Amino acid sequence: ALSAAYEQVQGEAQGQIEVLDTYSDATVEALLRTLDYPRNVIPSTVRRAGIETVDHLHTPRQLAGLALLRDAIERLEDPLARDLLRVALANTVRYCNRTYILPYDKGERRSSYRGDAGFLRRFSYSPASPRLFYEHSVWPTFEKATKAVFHAKQETNSLIDGRYTTDTFTLTGVPAGHIHEVTGEAQVDYCFTDPPYLNDIHFLDLSTLWAAWLRLEITGGAREAELLLRGTRQPARDRFAQDFAEVAESIARALKPDRWLTLVYKHRDLSLWQAIV
Repeated sequence: ALSAAYEQVQGEAQGQIEVLDTYSDATVEALLRTLDYPRNVIPSTVRRAGIETVDHLHTPRQLAGLALLRDAIERLEDPLARDLLRVALANTVRYCNRTYILPYDKGERRSSYRGDAGFLRRFSYSPASPRLFYEHSVWPTFEKATKAVFHAKQETNSLIDGRYTTDTFTLTGVPAGHIHEVTGEAQVDYCFTDPPYLNDIHFLDLSTLWAAWLRLEITGGAREAELLLRGTRQPARDRFAQDFAEVAESIARALKPDRWLTLVYKHRDLSLWQAIV
C-alpha cells in the first residue's frame, strides 16, 4: 500500500518539482502565487534575523517544491499511507530550508546530507551564512526520506506485526502532571522523562516549521503546559519547582511500587538542580 501511494505521489509531483530547477526566478515567483503553502508566524522565542513567517525559511524553489509535494500527499485516499508519507515530508522539510549548513572538511564540502539543520543546533530560526548554506532540492530529498520510512516500516512490521493493538499503545497529549490519570495508579513499570531545560530551548516553538507543513496546531494551552522556567526571579523559580513537584507526584502515582523513573535534565544553576533532586 505504501509503495502504491509513493508511486501515485511520484507520478503527480516528481516532474512538476524537478522542472522548477529550469525555471527563472520570476517564473517560480509567479507559480508560488498559485500554490498553497504555510505562512505561520514564527514565535518570538525562536525568531531571529528578521524572519517572521515560515515561508521565508525556504528558498522560492524549495517553497514551491514542498507545496507541490504536500498537495500530492494530501490527495492520497489511504490514511495510513498518507500519514507515513507525511513523515517523509517532515524529514524533507528538515533538509530543505534556509537554515541548512553544510560545513567544509579540509577545504572541501562534506557530502550533501552530512550537514546540519541550523535551527536544531542554534535553537532558533535564522538563515545560514551564504558561505555555508546548501540548497537541497525537494524531490531527491523526499526520495531519500521515503526510503528511510520504508525501512522503518519493514522493521516495525517484523517486530510487532500481529502484536499491536490499541490496548497496548496509547499516544496522548496531556500535561505530565496528569499522567496518572491516563495510565491509572500503580500501573507503570518504567517511566522515562526528558523535560525542557529552563527557557533556553523552547522545544515546542522549535516545532513550528514541522507543525506548519503538517497542518498541526500548536495551541496556547500546549505552550502553557510546557514546563519552562519563565524568568529568573524567585516567584518564577517557585512556580517552576511547584510544577515540577506536581509532575513528580503524578509519575509516582502512575508507577508500581519499587519501579523505576529515569529523569534526563541539566541546569546551570546547581541550587535549582538541588530543588529538583
